[in-house]
Amino acid sequence: MESTLVRLAVPEGEVARTGLVLLHGRGSRAADMAGLAAALRTPSTVVVAPDAPGGSWYPYRFLVETAMNEPWLGRALEATGKAVRVLAAEGVPPERIVVAGFSQGACLACEFVARNPGRFGGLVAFAGALIGPDPHAGGYAGDLRGTPALLAVGEADLHVEPAYVRASGEVLESLGAVVTVRVRPGMGHTIHPADVEAARALLEAS
Repeated sequence: MESTLVRLAVPEGEVARTGLVLLHGRGSRAADMAGLAAALRTPSTVVVAPDAPGGSWYPYRFLVETAMNEPWLGRALEATGKAVRVLAAEGVPPERIVVAGFSQGACLACEFVARNPGRFGGLVAFAGALIGPDPHAGGYAGDLRGTPALLAVGEADLHVEPAYVRASGEVLESLGAVVTVRVRPGMGHTIHPADVEAARALLEAS
């Protein structure tokens, strides 16, 4: 089963200048990201939010061997690429597109950008990281050409260890991204308001 897309157009009279691909977490749906989309987008931002079949992009944890999450991971990456192409068809090139997500969606966002090197408007991972047991062994190659990346996680997150987020940041930096890693003291598996503001700033700067 293919994922569907939820699209939020710019208001009447506005011109689409930037794009936001927004990826939901496990057990959620694209519609559940409406509040986050509203907080992140600018009046000139088109939002495209893919909807995973059954509410999950892949069945197992992001830390297992990547092959265990196939073919679902491959389909999820294709759905993300389709969202980017939808924005490109509306005149928004990748260098003005921010790929963002929460939890499982954040992991998917990281993996998509790492596997599709080039200049994006930004990468935002709220409580997520690269997919696989060791980010440094992922075999990624290419040049992200200064793509700004924000990886934010809670210090007390029981699902995503900060050390793994830091390691993912190192890998993305080695690919040419400009990486900011934020570990929030005492915070669990959620999103800090200041990180939402930082993500919006990436979109405004695209």
